[in-house]
Amino acid sequence: MPNVTFRPPAVAGSNTDARITTPSRRGRRWTTALFLGLGIASLSPSASAEKLLIDAVVSAASGVEGADPGLGTLQWQRQRILLRLGAEWSASNTFQESFGVYGLIELERSGSFGAELVYRRSLNKLLSAHAGMIAILRPESLYGASGGFTGAFDISDALSVFIDLSATAFPFGSDRPTASAVVIWMSGSAGVRLHF
Repeated sequence: MPNVTFRPPAVAGSNTDARITTPSRRGRRWTTALFLGLGIASLSPSASAEKLLIDAVVSAASGVEGADPGLGTLQWQRQRILLRLGAEWSASNTFQESFGVYGLIELERSGSFGAELVYRRSLNKLLSAHAGMIAILRPESLYGASGGFTGAFDISDALSVFIDLSATAFPFGSDRPTASAVVIWMSGSAGVRLHF
């Protein structure tokens, strides 16, 4: 999560604050290009030829967060609770794939926020796989990619509940403990999906 607090031990005569204080321009360009690519793909002719179906999605996620603070080993801590609010679109001629856009809000301490683009593919009636790009934008930045699996259970024609397991890696951004560190999230989430 943002505001990672991993720090290397103090060394005499050295700067003990190893945080990166400015966002990576390369990371921002890399993330922007992939976000645009996913957005363009979601407007493909095959999807636009059919009626678009929309699902509104709300979920809460937490788990563990790890990074190497410069000691050569990953150190782990609890991932702060993250609220996801967004929507997914699929074509009416197939429910096998969809594209989603989410806003992210941290519910603890710093109140960080960001955005996520997701591509989802159904594996069977209950299980789907997803991959996407994620960016934490304020107050510190993280840019990366995520993937995972979702199990969904229909409550009615208009409502389903789901659980999700995912992994996220952030190789870019100012909220890493060192310039070469990759922040990792191993997350579980639960939520509801409204079908329109």
